[in-house]
Amino acid sequence: MPPPYLLYHYADYQPLWAQENLIQAGPFISTNSPGIKIVNHSVRGLKTSLEEIGLNDKSILIHYTDPFFLSKFPLEGLNKWHGPKLLACGDLHHGNQPLNTLDNYLKEEAYDAVLITFNPSLLGKIRSFTNIPVHSYPPSFFRYPKIKKEKSPIMHLLHVGSIGAYHDERRQLITSLIKRENIPFSHVTTSSSLEASVLYSKAALVLNIPLNNDLNHRFFEVMGADTPQIIFGDPSIYGPIRSYDHRPDIFWASSIEQVESITNELLSNKSYLNSIQVEPPEEYSIESLMKKIFRSQVVYPDMV
Repeated sequence: MPPPYLLYHYADYQPLWAQENLIQAGPFISTNSPGIKIVNHSVRGLKTSLEEIGLNDKSILIHYTDPFFLSKFPLEGLNKWHGPKLLACGDLHHGNQPLNTLDNYLKEEAYDAVLITFNPSLLGKIRSFTNIPVHSYPPSFFRYPKIKKEKSPIMHLLHVGSIGAYHDERRQLITSLIKRENIPFSHVTTSSSLEASVLYSKAALVLNIPLNNDLNHRFFEVMGADTPQIIFGDPSIYGPIRSYDHRPDIFWASSIEQVESITNELLSNKSYLNSIQVEPPEEYSIESLMKKIFRSQVVYPDMV
């Protein structure tokens, strides 16, 4: 068996991300969780923590971050890690000049490959400023709750998500939908993916408002909850990914009027709406994902 895969991230231990032979580590992991809390946020600190439990730095290191964390908490000293190193970058709308932040970090630290988790539309742009191989296989190593849709869902359009200071476009659309009162519409916020998924499964239809061309968590959470969704945007967020092109459960709107029109049309045809087939999101094992990323690179081939 190859050495375990190591997922370094900036949240507490995530049960949904758990896979066989995948270890989660990071500065915010709870000490009583199955993951490894890293006190000294650096590759040196990571290696020290691993040595304390009998592991070394020969495994594939998957560093999951985003431009905000890259600017505030960069993981440094990657040249001291002896196994393959993958930078998994999400939320490429976070922070000031996020692509510049990513570009500068890649010039400072040594990675063998980059995985863009939620922005396949930016693949070409990111490949233009780095010689490191850049990939995107959404939803990559993420997993989402799977919940069967309610037999008699609430006949409304539901939006779940933040509309705070950093989400101006989303807040404006939500506020306008509420004020216009042209459709049955509800907006709520939740504290977990599972809580959101339960609400999705009880709704007839979900509104998804991606920011800056993100193929976001909500896109996959709604699929896992067996519910059709209206996406405020256009299919360019797929980038070169073609596997979602012809899904019958996804509807596109570029204006508030289109959101209202699609909603009223679908809610008025309850039998059709409830008959729409919603396939759950694809899931990659960590082994298969690493093979897709490293298969064309001469980087520890015996491990992948």
